Amino acid sequence: MITTLCAAILFYLIPISIGYWISKVCRWRIQIPTIWIAGTLTLTLLVAGTSYVGKLFDLSVNIQHILLRFEIVSLLVPLGAFYKDIRTLAKIRLTKHWLMPTIFTVIIIGIGLTIWRGNSPYPSPLNWDIYEHLTLIQQMRQGEFSLYLKSYSDTFLVNTYLPFYHVLLYIPTVLLPVDLFGYYWMLEIVHYIIVVIVSGWIVWSFTHRQRPTVIGVLFGAFVFESYIAYTSLFHLPQTVIAVLSVIMTISLIEGVRRKQWIGWIPLIVWSVFLILSHFFVGTVAAVSLFILAVFLLFIIDREQKGIPLDNVLRWIQVLIVISLVLLMIVIIFNARLGINPFHSDESKYFDLTLAEKNRIFQNWYGLSLYILVPLGSAIGLIKRDLWAKIAVLVALVMLVGIVFPFPYNIKLYTFARFYIHVVMSIGLGWLVMAIRSRRIQIILFSFWIAIMSLVFTFNQQFEFKQYIRYHKIYTHVTEGEIEAAKYLSNTFSDPSEVFLVSEPATQYILEAYTGINSQGGAYADDQTRHLVDFTFPNPDSKLIAQAVKKVEDINNPQSDTTRLFVVSGRFFEWQQATMDQRKANYFNIWRPRDLTQGDLVYINTLKSSSDFELLFENQSMAIFRVK
Repeated sequence: MITTLCAAILFYLIPISIGYWISKVCRWRIQIPTIWIAGTLTLTLLVAGTSYVGKLFDLSVNIQHILLRFEIVSLLVPLGAFYKDIRTLAKIRLTKHWLMPTIFTVIIIGIGLTIWRGNSPYPSPLNWDIYEHLTLIQQMRQGEFSLYLKSYSDTFLVNTYLPFYHVLLYIPTVLLPVDLFGYYWMLEIVHYIIVVIVSGWIVWSFTHRQRPTVIGVLFGAFVFESYIAYTSLFHLPQTVIAVLSVIMTISLIEGVRRKQWIGWIPLIVWSVFLILSHFFVGTVAAVSLFILAVFLLFIIDREQKGIPLDNVLRWIQVLIVISLVLLMIVIIFNARLGINPFHSDESKYFDLTLAEKNRIFQNWYGLSLYILVPLGSAIGLIKRDLWAKIAVLVALVMLVGIVFPFPYNIKLYTFARFYIHVVMSIGLGWLVMAIRSRRIQIILFSFWIAIMSLVFTFNQQFEFKQYIRYHKIYTHVTEGEIEAAKYLSNTFSDPSEVFLVSEPATQYILEAYTGINSQGGAYADDQTRHLVDFTFPNPDSKLIAQAVKKVEDINNPQSDTTRLFVVSGRFFEWQQATMDQRKANYFNIWRPRDLTQGDLVYINTLKSSSDFELLFENQSMAIFRVK
């Protein structure tokens, strides 16, 4: 566990360390986004160059890894020249003013992690999306690099971002021997802590008041988007880039507050990096950042020209009212405004109605959203507070975008939530301060903490985790499946010489852990699904073997490789699903399932066949080599 925790910290520490000294040498303004981008781009060039050199000189994967380790360490050496800066950071002490909020933050984070991970022990994965990212990491570990995701594996159906995230994910696995599932388990803990801190930080940037900041920490810790967005508890390209975009907003706001414009070049670089890091979430986040920057620049210009602040405030009030009207229009005419340019079955599945979104928000917030957003908006509209008005305007515009009927737009909540929580924090902060009695203030705040923790517990326990219960714990992957994956990794040292066939979920998990290729993983095509469907309950082992041999990865032909047929508990569960479900990419067997006595009848048939050789068997699956 210590090794995987160190690897999770290195995911952040290495790009920040490299980006820091690059920024110092280039005399750029020291800002977290700039440091992160500089470090990430440097590491991406490093991995790409190492892969290119490896192929050019036909270097083994081990030699490439040694070369990459040397390059990374070499890039960290210049950091020593700035040891005085590091010593200065080490001398930073917590002031008495922030002692209690810090203690509160630590306690809230501890409660949140206990609720989330208390019944999902290390290294139990709860994030279904990690397997496709681990599949890409496995390809990088085999010396592959490309800017196009589809070049790595047919698990990726579209190129939705450049692999910056995966480079950062890959680097620690080169430096340290880590269990991949344990690595992600620790990554998501570190990510959760960062999300909670940034949630309070963005509220402080808008308000510069302690009480709303503490409330922002509360919402950051106890709101989990258990559908599509997954901001606080899942470590994904979209969630990491959402947090980065919020830190960019914080840097922008704090610069304006100090009368320091960040400059157009950094703003453009930040925006382009967001877009390349995630073409959907990053693009909307970049556009939002750019519009906010132009708006703030306009305000600075007004102030410099001596135009009274009241005129600016009135214009913002008008924009807030327009945003409220638009929100009401979108809500009232929601069913008539739907746009779906994708026309795929999956996009229809993720095109939610207003009623479905309402149910989702109630799962995430209870009634807090419906009480505190109107209250915070009213306060921002009435009070003569420039930054409160800007916060309300930004949050309302984002709510209009979220409520508008468009496929996948709930994914935008990964960064929109931070701004909506600012308005909620303003509302609850005002509500607490409106009460003169200190005792009643404490009771009200404690009551809201209890309510949010209960909503958080109900949401993750009964809405999210109920589909992945395995015996007494909650997980996507069992010890038996990990044991099988380790067997494959130890038995087949060169994954490129093996091809794996099973139902989509089993392929997805095993390919991620072992690097052994399958056709599409969880996103197998219609032909593969049809052939796997044909294998059960077919009593003729020769026909089963023929069907398995017909499964092909067109992008990576497997004619001369060892072919494995994996029969798992999930395989039999998938066979019992409806035909439409078996054909759908959005349907999977998420809940782990052990083999039953009935399943063993089919497995024994394959054991007795001359067309199959049993390699491995446990309570979760049997692995056969096709002869």
